[in-house]
Amino acid sequence: MSPTSAINIVGEGLVYSGVRRVESLDEGLKQLARLLAHKSKDATFNALSQGIDADWSLHEDIVNPLGDRRQALITVYTIDLDHDRLLFSDEERNLEIPLYAFRKDESGLLEKLTPFEPPSPPIGNTNAFPAPYWRPSRGASARSVPFVKRVITDFGIVWRHILRREYSDHTLRHFAKAILCMGSLDLEIQEEASRHLHTSMLPQRGPYVWIHSRPSWEPCSAPMFKLGRITVVLNQNLEQSMSLAKIDKGRMKGSEGNDVSTYLLLSIRHIALCNINSAGEVKYTEPAALLNGTDSPSHAAVLTLLQAASFALLPQPRSPIHKLPLEIQDRILGYISDGGIIAAQLGCLLELGLPFKWLRTDDTRRSGPIQVLLSPTHRHENTPVESKLHIKGTFCGLSYR
Repeated sequence: MSPTSAINIVGEGLVYSGVRRVESLDEGLKQLARLLAHKSKDATFNALSQGIDADWSLHEDIVNPLGDRRQALITVYTIDLDHDRLLFSDEERNLEIPLYAFRKDESGLLEKLTPFEPPSPPIGNTNAFPAPYWRPSRGASARSVPFVKRVITDFGIVWRHILRREYSDHTLRHFAKAILCMGSLDLEIQEEASRHLHTSMLPQRGPYVWIHSRPSWEPCSAPMFKLGRITVVLNQNLEQSMSLAKIDKGRMKGSEGNDVSTYLLLSIRHIALCNINSAGEVKYTEPAALLNGTDSPSHAAVLTLLQAASFALLPQPRSPIHKLPLEIQDRILGYISDGGIIAAQLGCLLELGLPFKWLRTDDTRRSGPIQVLLSPTHRHENTPVESKLHIKGTFCGLSYR
């Protein structure tokens, strides 16, 4: 993918984004000056969106993934209408200039640029959760832990261009939806097994997720909601999540208020479980690092997520198959689908078979480790099955082969 420049027009909580070919900063400033010269402040948006040739789309967040090793984005222009300024960023600089300089058709715009400090992502302080910590009696399945950890780890890598920077609460809800679906194994997996799919027939060209992509699946509908027998609280500040959980418990009436309530506190960067009884007494697990766009999710975070799922959902019933040796259970699961991902997911859900080893073993010609596929490719008769993960009907960017 050729190097591009991203343009964001920000105003009233909305972001209009587009990309175009790279140009020098001087050329970019001159174009803005031509478009905004003698224009009123109210006419700024129309002048820019109509005058700049970019594939505009509406989003909730600014994407600024400079430094990503998938580097194709060289510069980022952000026109901040709320503060009437232009922000320019590349690998080495962060500069700003007021928009009135363009409206007055002033010369020497390069010299008027001044440095600014970009916002840093929240560090996720967990000091408000001192020991002792609650250790839930419910464990996590030895089958589910490696499967879910691998999926969440790969998800964090694919979407790291957003996760490692500041993002909006609405984007948090998108990621929370994906994480909750992964933790409860509520994933739809579509398999591509055709041996004759040529690149000219592919519905999409280029990477499945690129550095200016944003999540398109449905987000969680609210910052606090019931999930089975627990309540999920979403907030980028885990301490604030705890406060909201206490308030929610205090509002409960009757028998509901007398029960112990379990809350999943999820900030994406951290995760914790807490119990609150009718007297307002709280016990909580140690906050665990989940996804920050740089590090892999901690083992403790995956355990906490799976423990939350076990609290939320009823256990699966046992069947006669559970009495068979694990190796035979594996053989039975192998007949479920062409690829191994669906069988592994079902094995985790039903507590059947051995832990999934992320290896292809169905055919010696296609054996080897299962890897994330970053973009659609031409297939031939020996190409392994491709398994695409969907969140409530929408592809989440993860495809395995």
